[in-house]
Amino acid sequence: MGVSCNIYLPPDVRADHIADVVAILTGSKVTETRIGGSSAIFTDILPEPIQTPFSNDIGAGWIIPQSEFAKEIYVKLAVFHATPFKGQTYTNISFGSSPVRVAIASRLIHWFGGVVVANDCSGDVTHRSNRHCPTEEDGILPHDAAWDDYQRALLRLRPLRKREIEAARKYAAYKEDD
Repeated sequence: MGVSCNIYLPPDVRADHIADVVAILTGSKVTETRIGGSSAIFTDILPEPIQTPFSNDIGAGWIIPQSEFAKEIYVKLAVFHATPFKGQTYTNISFGSSPVRVAIASRLIHWFGGVVVANDCSGDVTHRSNRHCPTEEDGILPHDAAWDDYQRALLRLRPLRKREIEAARKYAAYKEDD
């Protein structure tokens, strides 16, 4: 087992929401479709259920397609729901601590809110952010009318930039991506 980057997101964040944002950040194809008068965003990444060796929780894994700055990476993301961390409950994602993955982690928490521990051996919080994606008043990811706002906001997300990956390098345990 290597050094992991742990991402702690609000407990209402689901694996398919995470997959959509990761797909956009890594430059995957994104299409908008109208279904029953509402917008729906589709990406070419679909999470697959996996059983992790570390927990009875079900995680999700998907392949990040090749992009300008990363080889194809099977992000066997372990997505653990209801994970305690520093007195709060989070949806936790864990994957290898490389520059691209730490950059993804930073952007995920900027979108959903949460904290990143880029090197789980240190346990130090390296990134912290409030939620910036549209939500309903109670903080839950949107349904019904607010769903269109969320989908339009997804369309405005842009892929990672090389400078974000370079900035993440100082936090990553592994200086190169696999």
